[in-house]
Amino acid sequence: MIIVLADDLSGAAELAGVARGYRLRSEVHTRFDPKSQADVIAVDTDSRSLTPEKAAKRVRSVASEVVSANPDWIYKKTDSVLRGNILTEIEAICEVTDQARSLFIPANPGKQRVILRGHYGVEGKALNETAFAQDPQYPANTSLVADLLQDRSAGRLTMIGPTNEPGPEGVFVPDAWESKHLVERARSIPDDTLPAGAAEFFSAILEHRAPSPTSPPSEPTTQSERHLFVCGSQAGWATSRRQECFAHHVPIVAMPRRIFEDDFEDHELDAWAVETIIAFEISPRVMLAIGGEKITGIDTNKLTKRLIDVTCRVLRHISISQLYLEGGATAAALIRRQGWNQMNVHKPVAFGLADLEVIGTPAPLLTIKPGSYPWPDAVWGHSP
Repeated sequence: MIIVLADDLSGAAELAGVARGYRLRSEVHTRFDPKSQADVIAVDTDSRSLTPEKAAKRVRSVASEVVSANPDWIYKKTDSVLRGNILTEIEAICEVTDQARSLFIPANPGKQRVILRGHYGVEGKALNETAFAQDPQYPANTSLVADLLQDRSAGRLTMIGPTNEPGPEGVFVPDAWESKHLVERARSIPDDTLPAGAAEFFSAILEHRAPSPTSPPSEPTTQSERHLFVCGSQAGWATSRRQECFAHHVPIVAMPRRIFEDDFEDHELDAWAVETIIAFEISPRVMLAIGGEKITGIDTNKLTKRLIDVTCRVLRHISISQLYLEGGATAAALIRRQGWNQMNVHKPVAFGLADLEVIGTPAPLLTIKPGSYPWPDAVWGHSP
């Protein structure tokens, strides 16, 4: 059994999707179940938005449960652009697993996210010159990886070159601007070293450490043909999601301006849900979103809750075959509201993106992705 510990649900779903691409039986858990027969279990610790102290406590608790199940190895999934309590959570896991160090590679060179001379770049730009500089919770004020990590959580951090070996203790982050750097690192990771980082490093490790594939679960069949996109990610909306909807003729039902105010009334949520349901009369695919070009001075947790309130109303009144959820906080809020704790991972749609089938209760198929990446062409090109 391989365990992935992710700080949000979209990260857990992403790496479970990567594992399924290797024909491994994979599951996503919001509460770790050691009785699972999956080859890979990706656990959402739901700790990204916690204080460092609370994040460490929660991750330490989940890691202790995981270690008791005697996994073959553990991977710590982090946000690829360094949001969250990264060093704090890595060190909490190392404390439980009694590992002296961690090799941490958050770069995804295949998606033009690289580390060069200690600086993080996205599509040829310094991280602090991208939309991530306006992130409401973790603004990227610099591209220096060490400064970003140590500003956000405490830990023993050392930046190293692409060919340098890690020292005996601490968290080590190498430069990585080509996929070969990840492959070379993945070939020999000692038992006393916790591998951590983004999806492409996990994939590189699976190339060398993956167990023999088991029989995957059968692919699900669907009865209705309505696909609902739910976008709670400001990063996703600020980049290109609205334009993608227009290009693919997907109607958008954005949060009414009144719902941004704290004195809105419940019937206004009902009206928003009805508007979403009516949109399915003109298209089998609909986008439900917070919207807005730039949201400032508003509690984003409140907006996420209102978006989920409306999504649940829609699910109660019409049959949805597929839910596309964008943004880890949005996906986690909906899944916890619905009580969906375990999900089988089915055939990947693209790298790190697969359909999830809720175990034990009727539910739509779920496809979850981080808000910082676009939906792949395979999603937009699918005709319900």
